[in-house]
Amino acid sequence: MKTSTWIATQNDPRDMRKLFRHRLAAWFDSRYLYQDTALTIPATEVGQVVKGMLDLSGAGKHATTSATSATVAENAQGRRYVAGLGTAGMVTPTIDLTGTPAVTMIVAARKASDTALGMIAEFGAGSAGGFYLAAPLGAAPAYLRWQSGPPSLAVSPTAAAYAAPLQGVFTGITDFRVASAQLRVNGAVVGTSTTTASSNKFGNLALNLGCRNGGTLNFDGDFYNLVLVSDVATELEIAQAQRYAAQFSGAVLT
Repeated sequence: MKTSTWIATQNDPRDMRKLFRHRLAAWFDSRYLYQDTALTIPATEVGQVVKGMLDLSGAGKHATTSATSATVAENAQGRRYVAGLGTAGMVTPTIDLTGTPAVTMIVAARKASDTALGMIAEFGAGSAGGFYLAAPLGAAPAYLRWQSGPPSLAVSPTAAAYAAPLQGVFTGITDFRVASAQLRVNGAVVGTSTTTASSNKFGNLALNLGCRNGGTLNFDGDFYNLVLVSDVATELEIAQAQRYAAQFSGAVLT
């Protein structure tokens, strides 16, 4: 299995390993795609099937699928992305966050439709100690949702600006220690949620990309990259990671 491609990014200012170091739990980028689940055959040409995405964090939590519906695609600006991820769905091995009371997840994606609930990314599958980013949550105006728990913390902005189609960098932050959650879209805070502080931690769960458990709640849209951090990232870290994500997706940050 190929596990060393990330080394090519070590001198790159967009390298999330340098930015987050030991707190980087997973990192996927549409520049590092494979046609097979063993991650031996790169998918570099538009139209090629994508069955694997390399975990650039170095933890070996590669995302794979047996389906053949995800493909390499390119937008009008020449930026590569994964099309059809919601139909294929990808899943990682379990990621152990059992000692972690806080997470930050930054995802670059394009939501194409608001027709039905779709998971861009979900840690677990509706599981305790999990979290998810849905786009949309359901019928309008439930355009987006960042949820984690227990204790349940959910942010669901309803402004029409978040209706499909939506090219975005989506940042979800949860900290159980202060019982607070926040969702940002293209750099702007669009909602927060609070409850009673707790000693809860996240779980040892798989990260699902594009749908739940590889087959339901399919996301209708395009996937560019994802960064998962086992902590509340600093404002400077978030800003840099969002710029990295926007550069590849074409999203405009505020």
